[in-house]
Amino acid sequence: MRARPKQDPALGHDDVLPSWNTGAARDAILRFVEAVTTEGGAGFVPPEERIAVFDNDGTLWCEQPAYVQGFFLAEQARWKVQDHPTLRNQAPYRKLLDATSGTLEAMHMTEIVEHIARINAGLTQAEFEREVCTFFATDLHPRFGVPFNALTYQPQLELLDFLRAHAFRPLIVSGGGLDFLRAVSWQCYRIPPNDVIGTEIDYTVREQEGYFLPIRCDITRYPFNDGPYKVQRIISRIGGRPILAVGNSRGDTEMLRYARDPARPSLSLLINHDDAVREYAYDTQRPMWEHESPTLPELAHAYGWQLVSMRRDFKRIFAFEAPPIP
Repeated sequence: MRARPKQDPALGHDDVLPSWNTGAARDAILRFVEAVTTEGGAGFVPPEERIAVFDNDGTLWCEQPAYVQGFFLAEQARWKVQDHPTLRNQAPYRKLLDATSGTLEAMHMTEIVEHIARINAGLTQAEFEREVCTFFATDLHPRFGVPFNALTYQPQLELLDFLRAHAFRPLIVSGGGLDFLRAVSWQCYRIPPNDVIGTEIDYTVREQEGYFLPIRCDITRYPFNDGPYKVQRIISRIGGRPILAVGNSRGDTEMLRYARDPARPSLSLLINHDDAVREYAYDTQRPMWEHESPTLPELAHAYGWQLVSMRRDFKRIFAFEAPPIP
């Protein structure tokens, strides 16, 4: 006789979030969702108000050894120099052609977004999206040797599905380039482009054969979408306060704090990268310019957020089996 699957005694759930280990983080998610979806319960939240916001880099997909968008930028520079060799000695192409993972790792997302705006100026929106999709179809991660769209975190994909099954609306709120993320958000996460918030670039409009075409400009006048700007964009783009927020860095602090509402249940999750074997470990590092700033575990404790340990809470990290670091 087959043994029945083991259940969480307090919750009774044995078949949801299968890539999450039983523990405080998984229990917090299940209890929260149960509380806000139980009609007649004290914590019930109507479906139209079940907004969940997710950072992207390091929260939904791998951001090491450099941002995915940084690898895309370097590859784009190579493509464009092949077609136009005279670009080789111009900035930023010279720097990008010699870029290594270490060079890209040192580039902040603000610099990456600015360079992408510059080298893609004049492209239509559709042309830029095709270049993004080509990158995801052809380029491989330097350590794992798989396409970059395979580096989405399996437990997070399950969490997105679980939330959608309970009438949540998940949105991405990222510092990454808006158009870059919109080109792959459905493919990677089943999140429609309209539910992506990121750093915006300017467009102009050109008429061609009776149609209006959006053309990318070479600068952006919009602030980098990080820190308090994430809250501002949530307010202006969504109009409602999220009840669930998920991030992985100090740049997500304001967004995670904004999800807290004394009038109804809320949950903020902070992903802690502490698994050097299956992914990367940078959980206790402080930025060089913030010697007195708290570590992420300290930050989660200070604000009462639920810390999610990749090492302890994720039964698996990717859909594929990641090889250990040599």
